[in-house]
Amino acid sequence: MTSNNDKQRTQAIAKQLLAELATKAHKNNLNKFEVIHDVEQLLLNVSNSPLNPVEAIESRRLELGLIRDDLIPYFGDKGKVSVVMNYKRKLSINMIRKINVGLKIPFCVLLQQYELAEQPGE
Repeated sequence: MTSNNDKQRTQAIAKQLLAELATKAHKNNLNKFEVIHDVEQLLLNVSNSPLNPVEAIESRRLELGLIRDDLIPYFGDKGKVSVVMNYKRKLSINMIRKINVGLKIPFCVLLQQYELAEQPGE
């Protein structure tokens, strides 16, 4: 079940992304109907994606032929790469921004909820 706060956050993110897209479309003299079509296609692809953020990062890493150490610039250090990719820590906002730009993974994928691994003794 999605909480009211989650819905409000999702709506705020969507408004921000649409504003950025509208600005880019205007600057590049793009047809707004073509842009709307492209956005609809992107949303259909994302909504059908079963990947959580960690799976998406791992999939993109493999697509690009990267090793885990290549992810350090997006996470901050090797330890953070390890704990996030092993589901022991959630992505931070700063990590999400860097991953979005560097690995070209959409915000809507990176912001999806996912469960952390249970720690021993919990």
